[in-house]
Amino acid sequence: MSPKGAEKCDVERPDPNARTNARNARVMRKDLTPTPCVTPTPCDPNAPWTPTPETRPMRRAWRWLALLEAGGTMWTANQNKGCGWVKAKRRWLNFFIPILLAVTEIAHGEEYKNIRLGGFSPNGGKLALSYCTDRPNCKFGYYDFRKQIFISITQQDSNQILSPGGFSPDGSRIAVAVRRNSENGHFSQVGVLDLGTLTISELTNSPSYKAGPSFSHDGKKILFAQSNRERESGKTRFSDWDIYELDISNKKERRLTALRFYAVTPPSYLPGDQSFIFSGDSPYEYVSPSGEKGYSSYKSRYNDNQIFVISSYEKKPLSPIFTNGDSSDFPTISTDGDKIVYSARTDKLDGVKTRFTYDLFLFDGKRHNRLTRLDSLISDIVLSFDGRIVAFVEQPHENLNLRRLKVLDVSTGKMESIGPERLDSGANIGR
Repeated sequence: MSPKGAEKCDVERPDPNARTNARNARVMRKDLTPTPCVTPTPCDPNAPWTPTPETRPMRRAWRWLALLEAGGTMWTANQNKGCGWVKAKRRWLNFFIPILLAVTEIAHGEEYKNIRLGGFSPNGGKLALSYCTDRPNCKFGYYDFRKQIFISITQQDSNQILSPGGFSPDGSRIAVAVRRNSENGHFSQVGVLDLGTLTISELTNSPSYKAGPSFSHDGKKILFAQSNRERESGKTRFSDWDIYELDISNKKERRLTALRFYAVTPPSYLPGDQSFIFSGDSPYEYVSPSGEKGYSSYKSRYNDNQIFVISSYEKKPLSPIFTNGDSSDFPTISTDGDKIVYSARTDKLDGVKTRFTYDLFLFDGKRHNRLTRLDSLISDIVLSFDGRIVAFVEQPHENLNLRRLKVLDVSTGKMESIGPERLDSGANIGR
Protein backbone atom coordinates (compact mmCIF):
# COMPACT_ATOMS: atom_id res chain seq x y z
CA MET A 1 0.00 0.00 0.00
CA SER A 2 1.27 3.41 -0.79
CA PRO A 3 1.78 5.98 1.97
CA LYS A 4 -1.18 8.18 2.87
CA GLY A 5 -1.58 10.89 0.24
CA ALA A 6 1.05 9.39 -2.03
CA GLU A 7 -1.46 9.15 -4.87
CA LYS A 8 -1.69 12.93 -4.97
CA CYS A 9 0.60 15.07 -7.14
CA ASP A 10 2.84 17.72 -5.69
CA VAL A 11 1.12 20.49 -7.63
CA GLU A 12 3.27 23.47 -8.45
CA ARG A 13 1.38 26.74 -8.21
CA PRO A 14 1.13 28.40 -11.63
CA ASP A 15 2.75 31.72 -12.34
CA PRO A 16 0.17 34.45 -11.50
CA ASN A 17 1.10 36.14 -14.79
CA ALA A 18 0.36 33.02 -16.82
CA ARG A 19 -2.54 34.59 -18.70
CA THR A 20 -0.47 37.54 -19.83
CA ASN A 21 2.50 35.36 -20.68
CA ALA A 22 0.36 33.03 -22.74
CA ARG A 23 -1.10 35.94 -24.70
CA ASN A 24 2.26 37.59 -25.35
CA ALA A 25 4.04 34.41 -26.34
CA ARG A 26 1.22 33.49 -28.76
CA VAL A 27 1.70 29.81 -28.12
CA MET A 28 -0.66 27.12 -27.07
CA ARG A 29 1.01 26.11 -23.86
CA LYS A 30 3.09 27.53 -20.99
CA ASP A 31 5.06 25.37 -18.59
CA LEU A 32 2.25 24.89 -16.10
CA THR A 33 2.71 21.14 -15.74
CA PRO A 34 2.87 19.85 -12.13
CA THR A 35 5.73 17.78 -10.82
CA PRO A 36 5.42 14.05 -11.58
CA CYS A 37 3.03 11.98 -9.47
CA VAL A 38 4.45 9.84 -6.69
CA THR A 39 2.52 6.81 -7.83
CA PRO A 40 1.14 5.87 -11.24
CA THR A 41 -2.24 7.50 -11.89
CA PRO A 42 -4.63 7.54 -14.81
CA CYS A 43 -3.52 11.09 -15.70
CA ASP A 44 -0.29 11.59 -17.61
CA PRO A 45 1.14 15.09 -17.08
CA ASN A 46 3.97 14.29 -19.48
CA ALA A 47 1.61 13.99 -22.45
CA PRO A 48 0.58 17.58 -23.09
CA TRP A 49 -1.94 18.43 -25.77
CA THR A 50 0.14 20.46 -28.26
CA PRO A 51 -1.61 21.19 -31.54
CA THR A 52 0.39 22.61 -34.43
CA PRO A 53 -1.84 25.01 -36.35
CA GLU A 54 -1.15 25.11 -40.06
CA THR A 55 -3.43 27.89 -41.21
CA ARG A 56 -3.65 31.54 -40.22
CA PRO A 57 -7.38 31.56 -39.36
CA MET A 58 -6.65 29.18 -36.49
CA ARG A 59 -3.78 31.04 -34.88
CA ARG A 60 -6.02 33.34 -32.91
CA ALA A 61 -7.92 30.31 -31.64
CA TRP A 62 -4.69 28.78 -30.33
CA ARG A 63 -3.91 31.99 -28.44
CA TRP A 64 -7.36 31.94 -26.84
CA LEU A 65 -6.96 28.28 -26.02
CA ALA A 66 -3.69 29.13 -24.27
CA LEU A 67 -5.57 31.53 -22.05
CA LEU A 68 -8.26 28.96 -21.40
CA GLU A 69 -5.69 26.33 -20.55
CA ALA A 70 -3.92 28.71 -18.17
CA GLY A 71 -7.25 29.67 -16.60
CA GLY A 72 -8.32 26.05 -16.19
CA THR A 73 -4.96 25.17 -14.65
CA MET A 74 -5.10 28.01 -12.13
CA TRP A 75 -8.64 27.27 -11.06
CA THR A 76 -8.20 23.54 -10.51
CA ALA A 77 -4.76 23.87 -8.94
CA ASN A 78 -6.08 26.36 -6.44
CA GLN A 79 -8.78 23.87 -5.56
CA ASN A 80 -5.97 21.43 -4.66
CA LYS A 81 -7.36 18.68 -6.83
CA GLY A 82 -3.98 17.10 -7.53
CA CYS A 83 -3.82 15.09 -10.74
CA GLY A 84 -7.47 15.78 -11.29
CA TRP A 85 -6.69 19.24 -12.62
CA VAL A 86 -5.04 17.71 -15.68
CA LYS A 87 -8.25 15.95 -16.54
CA ALA A 88 -10.31 18.99 -15.67
CA LYS A 89 -8.40 21.35 -17.90
CA ARG A 90 -8.64 18.90 -20.80
CA ARG A 91 -12.37 18.47 -20.32
CA TRP A 92 -12.67 22.26 -20.34
CA LEU A 93 -10.62 22.52 -23.52
CA ASN A 94 -12.50 19.71 -25.22
CA PHE A 95 -15.71 21.62 -24.58
CA PHE A 96 -14.50 24.98 -25.85
CA ILE A 97 -12.22 23.95 -28.74
CA PRO A 98 -14.94 23.27 -31.34
CA ILE A 99 -16.77 26.48 -30.45
CA LEU A 100 -13.65 28.63 -30.53
CA LEU A 101 -12.36 27.19 -33.79
CA ALA A 102 -15.68 27.70 -35.54
CA VAL A 103 -16.18 31.25 -34.29
CA THR A 104 -12.59 32.26 -34.93
CA GLU A 105 -12.50 30.89 -38.45
CA ILE A 106 -15.70 32.71 -39.37
CA ALA A 107 -14.61 35.98 -37.77
CA HIS A 108 -11.11 35.99 -39.18
CA GLY A 109 -12.05 34.63 -42.58
CA GLU A 110 -15.01 36.82 -43.53
CA GLU A 111 -15.23 39.91 -41.36
CA TYR A 112 -13.72 43.38 -41.37
CA LYS A 113 -13.32 45.98 -38.65
CA ASN A 114 -14.35 48.59 -41.19
CA ILE A 115 -15.12 48.62 -44.91
CA ARG A 116 -16.48 51.26 -47.29
CA LEU A 117 -17.78 50.64 -50.78
CA GLY A 118 -17.51 53.23 -53.54
CA GLY A 119 -19.00 51.89 -56.75
CA PHE A 120 -18.69 49.50 -59.67
CA SER A 121 -16.77 50.21 -62.84
CA PRO A 122 -18.96 50.66 -65.96
CA ASN A 123 -18.51 47.04 -67.08
CA GLY A 124 -19.06 45.69 -63.56
CA GLY A 125 -15.60 44.12 -63.42
CA LYS A 126 -14.22 46.25 -60.59
CA LEU A 127 -15.48 47.52 -57.25
CA ALA A 128 -13.87 50.53 -55.54
CA LEU A 129 -13.50 50.08 -51.79
CA SER A 130 -11.37 50.67 -48.72
CA TYR A 131 -11.10 48.33 -45.75
CA CYS A 132 -9.44 47.66 -42.41
CA THR A 133 -9.07 44.38 -40.54
CA ASP A 134 -7.34 44.03 -37.15
CA ARG A 135 -4.16 45.46 -38.62
CA PRO A 136 -3.15 49.08 -38.00
CA ASN A 137 -2.99 49.99 -41.70
CA CYS A 138 -6.06 50.29 -43.90
CA LYS A 139 -6.09 49.82 -47.68
CA PHE A 140 -7.71 51.67 -50.57
CA GLY A 141 -8.16 50.41 -54.11
CA TYR A 142 -10.49 48.19 -56.10
CA TYR A 143 -11.44 44.53 -56.30
CA ASP A 144 -11.00 42.90 -59.72
CA PHE A 145 -13.73 40.28 -60.14
CA ARG A 146 -12.16 38.64 -63.19
CA LYS A 147 -8.77 38.13 -61.55
CA GLN A 148 -10.33 37.77 -58.08
CA ILE A 149 -7.70 39.97 -56.47
CA PHE A 150 -7.70 43.33 -54.71
CA ILE A 151 -5.54 46.05 -56.26
CA SER A 152 -4.29 48.26 -53.44
CA ILE A 153 -3.40 51.81 -54.51
CA THR A 154 -0.64 53.37 -52.42
CA GLN A 155 -0.18 57.12 -52.54
CA GLN A 156 3.14 58.88 -52.31
CA ASP A 157 1.65 61.38 -49.85
CA SER A 158 1.30 59.35 -46.65
CA ASN A 159 -0.66 62.22 -45.10
CA GLN A 160 -3.63 61.46 -47.35
CA ILE A 161 -6.45 59.07 -46.44
CA LEU A 162 -8.79 58.17 -49.29
CA SER A 163 -12.43 57.09 -49.11
CA PRO A 164 -13.87 55.61 -52.31
CA GLY A 165 -16.67 57.06 -54.41
CA GLY A 166 -18.04 56.11 -57.81
CA PHE A 167 -16.24 55.35 -61.07
CA SER A 168 -16.41 57.82 -63.95
CA PRO A 169 -18.59 56.81 -66.95
CA ASP A 170 -15.49 55.81 -68.96
CA GLY A 171 -13.95 53.88 -66.05
CA SER A 172 -10.69 55.87 -66.07
CA ARG A 173 -11.24 57.75 -62.79
CA ILE A 174 -12.63 57.24 -59.30
CA ALA A 175 -14.23 60.03 -57.29
CA VAL A 176 -12.73 60.13 -53.79
CA ALA A 177 -13.03 61.95 -50.48
CA VAL A 178 -9.58 63.02 -49.27
CA ARG A 179 -8.72 63.46 -45.59
CA ARG A 180 -5.38 64.34 -44.04
CA ASN A 181 -3.84 62.90 -40.90
CA SER A 182 -2.50 66.33 -40.02
CA GLU A 183 -6.06 67.72 -39.83
CA ASN A 184 -7.20 64.99 -37.44
CA GLY A 185 -10.21 64.16 -39.62
CA HIS A 186 -11.91 67.55 -39.11
CA PHE A 187 -12.17 68.19 -42.86
CA SER A 188 -12.26 66.27 -46.11
CA GLN A 189 -12.19 67.35 -49.74
CA VAL A 190 -13.66 65.96 -52.94
CA GLY A 191 -11.07 64.72 -55.42
CA VAL A 192 -10.55 62.59 -58.51
CA LEU A 193 -8.10 59.69 -58.75
CA ASP A 194 -6.75 59.10 -62.28
CA LEU A 195 -6.23 55.33 -62.62
CA GLY A 196 -3.75 55.83 -65.49
CA THR A 197 -1.33 58.13 -63.70
CA LEU A 198 -2.42 57.35 -60.07
CA THR A 199 -2.52 61.08 -59.37
CA ILE A 200 -5.17 62.81 -57.26
CA SER A 201 -6.68 66.18 -58.10
CA GLU A 202 -8.42 67.82 -55.14
CA LEU A 203 -11.35 69.87 -56.41
CA THR A 204 -12.61 71.51 -53.20
CA ASN A 205 -10.87 73.47 -50.47
CA SER A 206 -13.39 74.34 -47.79
CA PRO A 207 -13.36 73.65 -44.01
CA SER A 208 -16.10 71.02 -43.98
CA TYR A 209 -16.44 67.24 -44.04
CA LYS A 210 -17.49 65.73 -47.38
CA ALA A 211 -18.36 62.16 -48.33
CA GLY A 212 -19.95 59.87 -50.92
CA PRO A 213 -18.87 61.54 -54.20
CA SER A 214 -20.22 60.19 -57.52
CA PHE A 215 -19.96 61.26 -61.14
CA SER A 216 -22.76 62.54 -63.34
CA HIS A 217 -23.67 60.52 -66.44
CA ASP A 218 -21.73 62.92 -68.68
CA GLY A 219 -18.71 62.90 -66.36
CA LYS A 220 -18.72 66.70 -65.97
CA LYS A 221 -20.10 67.02 -62.45
CA ILE A 222 -19.71 65.33 -59.08
CA LEU A 223 -22.49 64.92 -56.55
CA PHE A 224 -21.54 64.64 -52.87
CA ALA A 225 -22.79 64.98 -49.29
CA GLN A 226 -21.40 67.61 -46.91
CA SER A 227 -21.71 67.96 -43.15
CA ASN A 228 -22.05 71.48 -41.82
CA ARG A 229 -21.63 70.66 -38.14
CA GLU A 230 -19.02 68.78 -36.13
CA ARG A 231 -20.59 67.62 -32.90
CA GLU A 232 -18.72 67.97 -29.60
CA SER A 233 -20.07 64.75 -28.10
CA GLY A 234 -21.88 61.57 -29.04
CA LYS A 235 -21.01 58.62 -31.27
CA THR A 236 -21.92 60.47 -34.47
CA ARG A 237 -19.20 63.03 -35.09
CA PHE A 238 -20.74 64.91 -38.04
CA SER A 239 -24.35 65.99 -38.64
CA ASP A 240 -26.40 68.65 -40.47
CA TRP A 241 -25.81 66.99 -43.83
CA ASP A 242 -26.93 68.31 -47.19
CA ILE A 243 -26.31 67.45 -50.84
CA TYR A 244 -23.99 69.51 -53.05
CA GLU A 245 -22.96 69.53 -56.70
CA LEU A 246 -19.51 70.31 -58.08
CA ASP A 247 -18.64 71.44 -61.61
CA ILE A 248 -15.34 69.70 -62.38
CA SER A 249 -14.18 72.22 -64.99
CA ASN A 250 -14.44 75.38 -62.87
CA LYS A 251 -14.59 73.80 -59.38
CA LYS A 252 -17.73 75.71 -58.48
CA GLU A 253 -19.96 74.20 -55.82
CA ARG A 254 -23.74 74.48 -55.58
CA ARG A 255 -25.88 73.51 -52.62
CA LEU A 256 -28.88 71.42 -53.68
CA THR A 257 -30.67 70.86 -50.36
CA ALA A 258 -31.06 72.84 -47.13
CA LEU A 259 -32.69 70.26 -44.85
CA ARG A 260 -29.93 69.58 -42.29
CA PHE A 261 -30.20 65.79 -42.16
CA TYR A 262 -28.73 64.01 -39.16
CA ALA A 263 -27.22 61.46 -41.57
CA VAL A 264 -27.37 60.73 -45.30
CA THR A 265 -26.28 58.05 -47.75
CA PRO A 266 -24.17 58.73 -50.86
CA PRO A 267 -26.29 60.50 -53.51
CA SER A 268 -26.51 59.41 -57.16
CA TYR A 269 -27.71 61.20 -60.29
CA LEU A 270 -30.73 59.96 -62.20
CA PRO A 271 -30.57 59.88 -66.03
CA GLY A 272 -30.31 63.42 -67.36
CA ASP A 273 -28.34 64.61 -64.32
CA GLN A 274 -31.13 66.99 -63.26
CA SER A 275 -32.39 64.90 -60.34
CA PHE A 276 -30.71 62.70 -57.74
CA ILE A 277 -31.59 59.94 -55.31
CA PHE A 278 -30.39 59.40 -51.72
CA SER A 279 -31.72 58.69 -48.24
CA GLY A 280 -31.59 61.09 -45.32
CA ASP A 281 -32.36 60.61 -41.65
CA SER A 282 -34.01 63.25 -39.41
CA PRO A 283 -34.38 66.34 -41.65
CA TYR A 284 -34.32 69.13 -39.07
CA GLU A 285 -35.65 71.71 -41.55
CA TYR A 286 -38.57 69.60 -42.78
CA VAL A 287 -41.84 71.47 -43.34
CA SER A 288 -44.99 69.48 -44.03
CA PRO A 289 -47.59 70.58 -46.61
CA SER A 290 -49.74 71.79 -43.71
CA GLY A 291 -46.89 73.86 -42.28
CA GLU A 292 -45.73 71.56 -39.45
CA LYS A 293 -41.97 71.69 -38.87
CA GLY A 294 -39.32 69.29 -37.65
CA TYR A 295 -38.42 65.63 -38.00
CA SER A 296 -41.15 64.44 -35.63
CA SER A 297 -43.70 65.77 -38.10
CA TYR A 298 -42.00 63.86 -40.92
CA LYS A 299 -41.84 60.65 -38.89
CA SER A 300 -45.53 60.82 -37.98
CA ARG A 301 -46.34 60.81 -41.70
CA TYR A 302 -43.79 58.40 -43.17
CA ASN A 303 -42.12 56.55 -40.25
CA ASP A 304 -38.50 55.85 -41.32
CA ASN A 305 -39.15 55.62 -45.05
CA GLN A 306 -36.51 58.10 -46.13
CA ILE A 307 -35.58 57.53 -49.78
CA PHE A 308 -35.87 60.75 -51.75
CA VAL A 309 -35.63 61.89 -55.35
CA ILE A 310 -34.99 65.61 -55.54
CA SER A 311 -34.69 67.84 -58.58
CA SER A 312 -31.69 70.12 -58.80
CA TYR A 313 -33.90 72.99 -59.92
CA GLU A 314 -37.51 72.33 -58.91
CA LYS A 315 -38.29 72.68 -55.21
CA LYS A 316 -41.10 70.55 -53.76
CA PRO A 317 -42.12 69.50 -50.23
CA LEU A 318 -39.98 66.61 -49.03
CA SER A 319 -41.60 63.17 -49.28
CA PRO A 320 -40.26 59.66 -49.93
CA ILE A 321 -40.60 58.22 -53.44
CA PHE A 322 -42.21 55.11 -51.91
CA THR A 323 -42.82 53.42 -48.57
CA ASN A 324 -42.15 49.81 -47.64
CA GLY A 325 -43.08 48.94 -44.09
CA ASP A 326 -41.67 51.07 -41.27
CA SER A 327 -38.25 51.75 -42.76
CA SER A 328 -36.55 51.97 -46.16
CA ASP A 329 -33.21 53.58 -46.93
CA PHE A 330 -29.79 53.34 -48.64
CA PRO A 331 -30.92 53.38 -52.29
CA THR A 332 -28.63 52.62 -55.22
CA ILE A 333 -29.75 52.93 -58.83
CA SER A 334 -28.82 51.47 -62.23
CA THR A 335 -27.49 53.81 -64.90
CA ASP A 336 -30.71 53.68 -66.93
CA GLY A 337 -32.76 54.47 -63.82
CA ASP A 338 -34.97 51.38 -64.18
CA LYS A 339 -33.80 49.52 -61.07
CA ILE A 340 -33.46 50.72 -57.48
CA VAL A 341 -32.01 48.40 -54.86
CA TYR A 342 -32.47 49.48 -51.25
CA SER A 343 -32.64 48.24 -47.66
CA ALA A 344 -35.85 47.81 -45.66
CA ARG A 345 -36.73 46.46 -42.22
CA THR A 346 -38.12 42.94 -42.27
CA ASP A 347 -38.32 41.87 -38.61
CA LYS A 348 -42.05 42.62 -38.38
CA LEU A 349 -42.68 41.06 -41.78
CA ASP A 350 -40.92 37.87 -40.63
CA GLY A 351 -42.39 37.85 -37.13
CA VAL A 352 -39.07 38.57 -35.39
CA LYS A 353 -39.74 40.32 -32.07
CA THR A 354 -36.30 40.40 -30.47
CA ARG A 355 -34.30 42.67 -32.79
CA PHE A 356 -34.27 44.71 -35.98
CA THR A 357 -33.42 42.86 -39.18
CA TYR A 358 -32.96 44.29 -42.68
CA ASP A 359 -33.02 42.90 -46.20
CA LEU A 360 -32.43 44.02 -49.77
CA PHE A 361 -35.32 44.85 -52.08
CA LEU A 362 -35.47 45.64 -55.79
CA PHE A 363 -37.94 48.26 -57.02
CA ASP A 364 -38.52 48.22 -60.79
CA GLY A 365 -41.07 51.04 -60.87
CA LYS A 366 -44.01 48.72 -60.16
CA ARG A 367 -43.13 46.07 -57.61
CA HIS A 368 -40.90 45.67 -54.56
CA ASN A 369 -39.13 42.32 -54.91
CA ARG A 370 -37.32 40.94 -51.87
CA LEU A 371 -33.79 39.80 -52.73
CA THR A 372 -32.41 38.47 -49.42
CA ARG A 373 -33.37 36.84 -46.15
CA LEU A 374 -30.70 37.89 -43.70
CA ASP A 375 -30.51 38.21 -39.94
CA SER A 376 -28.41 41.35 -39.80
CA LEU A 377 -28.05 45.06 -40.48
CA ILE A 378 -27.08 46.32 -43.95
CA SER A 379 -25.10 49.33 -45.18
CA ASP A 380 -22.99 50.56 -48.11
CA ILE A 381 -25.19 49.19 -50.90
CA VAL A 382 -23.92 49.71 -54.46
CA LEU A 383 -25.50 48.50 -57.71
CA SER A 384 -23.60 47.83 -60.93
CA PHE A 385 -24.20 50.15 -63.90
CA ASP A 386 -26.41 47.55 -65.63
CA GLY A 387 -28.29 46.60 -62.46
CA ARG A 388 -27.20 42.94 -62.47
CA ILE A 389 -24.90 42.83 -59.44
CA VAL A 390 -25.24 44.44 -56.02
CA ALA A 391 -22.52 44.64 -53.37
CA PHE A 392 -23.28 45.49 -49.77
CA VAL A 393 -21.90 45.37 -46.24
CA GLU A 394 -23.59 43.10 -43.71
CA GLN A 395 -23.28 43.62 -39.95
CA PRO A 396 -24.09 40.33 -38.15
CA HIS A 397 -26.15 40.60 -34.99
CA GLU A 398 -23.70 38.42 -33.07
CA ASN A 399 -21.16 41.26 -33.35
CA LEU A 400 -22.29 44.55 -34.85
CA ASN A 401 -18.75 45.93 -34.70
CA LEU A 402 -17.71 43.55 -37.50
CA ARG A 403 -18.68 43.74 -41.16
CA ARG A 404 -18.94 41.30 -44.07
CA LEU A 405 -18.64 42.12 -47.76
CA LYS A 406 -21.33 40.38 -49.83
CA VAL A 407 -21.92 40.32 -53.58
CA LEU A 408 -25.34 39.28 -54.92
CA ASP A 409 -26.39 38.39 -58.46
CA VAL A 410 -29.81 40.06 -58.71
CA SER A 411 -31.16 37.73 -61.41
CA THR A 412 -30.04 34.36 -60.00
CA GLY A 413 -29.99 35.14 -56.27
CA LYS A 414 -26.48 33.68 -55.93
CA MET A 415 -24.58 35.40 -53.12
CA GLU A 416 -20.86 35.35 -52.39
CA SER A 417 -18.71 36.56 -49.49
CA ILE A 418 -15.41 38.28 -50.17
CA GLY A 419 -13.24 38.11 -47.06
CA PRO A 420 -10.02 39.84 -46.01
CA GLU A 421 -7.98 36.76 -46.88
CA ARG A 422 -8.81 37.21 -50.56
CA LEU A 423 -8.21 40.97 -50.52
CA ASP A 424 -4.91 40.65 -48.65
CA SER A 425 -3.56 38.31 -51.31
CA GLY A 426 -3.80 40.95 -54.05
CA ALA A 427 -1.29 43.33 -55.60
CA ASN A 428 -0.07 46.82 -54.75
CA ILE A 429 0.39 49.68 -57.20
CA GLY A 430 1.44 53.23 -56.47
CA ARG A 431 3.66 56.15 -57.33
